[in-house]
Amino acid sequence: MTKGERLSIRKATRADMAAILEIVNDAILNSTAWYDDRPRALAEQNTWFDAKTASGWPVYVAHYLSEDEQSIIGFATFDTFRARPAYSRTVEHSVYISSAARGAGAGRRLMHALIEEAECRRHSCHDWRRGQRE
Repeated sequence: MTKGERLSIRKATRADMAAILEIVNDAILNSTAWYDDRPRALAEQNTWFDAKTASGWPVYVAHYLSEDEQSIIGFATFDTFRARPAYSRTVEHSVYISSAARGAGAGRRLMHALIEEAECRRHSCHDWRRGQRE
């Protein structure tokens, strides 16, 4: 982060999908974290987002606010863990950060947002923050 910028977390909008798509396609091509075998098109990413929001699942973005632009550097979401009744209060999370922005704290901030959202929805959380210093 440079002078004049600050990191912020907010709910994603459909207008964010091109920036999220860049992060997704980097994960597809350069990691084993995303289970697709080919880069996505923007239409596919829009469909993903529309399905998430229609189902009521959250999507957050981490972005730098600067004087002249807003730059998305990561995103996070959660969704159903398993479709069995015993898992009805359990969700599976995903956090992705652009390769250029890793190590700056955006992933931690996105996880905090997801945990707060999950707790508000009465999902059980294994709180990974316990015992860690801020």
